[in-house]
Amino acid sequence: MYPIGSTVMILNVHRTSKLQERYSGPFTVSGYTKNKAYILIDPQGNLLSRDVATHHLKLINANAASQNTTKDGHYEVRAIIAHRGTPGNYNYLVHWLGYDSPEDHTWQTEKDFDSKHHIQLYWDRRNAGTNSNRPLPASVNNTIQ
Repeated sequence: MYPIGSTVMILNVHRTSKLQERYSGPFTVSGYTKNKAYILIDPQGNLLSRDVATHHLKLINANAASQNTTKDGHYEVRAIIAHRGTPGNYNYLVHWLGYDSPEDHTWQTEKDFDSKHHIQLYWDRRNAGTNSNRPLPASVNNTIQ
């Protein structure tokens, strides 16, 4: 299910020519029916006159606020991308999951993290080429639950 607030396009099922647009939109997901169809809103804020099945939708942009926070209101770390400071007193530049703009990256201290997993992954990736005896680091793509 796409989160409420996501931006989607609708498949044009009445297309009669390759020259016609394959998708129409954009629309915003405003809710769901009990049959798991989507209730959509057009850019002017009007409800679409029909409900749309999942297989007729193409996700354009997921709503970051509803998708990227955990149940307890914490944001999820996509990756740590830099550090500053001295050993034992580092600040880490965090790329948050769903916030891809560089303006959304923030500096955090080590105590701000719920888990040391991302910090360890950062240092493993940072030092990957320095010692051939070390195991290869995990990909940040595989750390997202």
